[in-house]
Amino acid sequence: MMRIRDLRKYSVHRLFMTQERCKRIEMRIRNLSSTQMEELFKIFQRRKCPYTINNNGVFLNLSWLAPEILIEIENFITFCLESKKTLDQYEAIYRDWE
Repeated sequence: MMRIRDLRKYSVHRLFMTQERCKRIEMRIRNLSSTQMEELFKIFQRRKCPYTINNNGVFLNLSWLAPEILIEIENFITFCLESKKTLDQYEAIYRDWE
């Protein structure tokens, strides 16, 4: 049985991990192309994530999202960044052949 003190520690640790996870996602989103960001926005819309739009762009509080949505976002970002890395490697090989 979990004591109140242990529960508080767990809650604080979980909150910290969620905040760190959200910061990491935010930093990785900055490396996406505009097309990839549009596809990410489609995920937000499809999953009915609450967001706001103004002249500066689309804003979304990642900490409000369910863990499974964060996983989907992380998987999409990882796919995009790994694809770009692979494509860059192939382009470098192609340039060396010229």
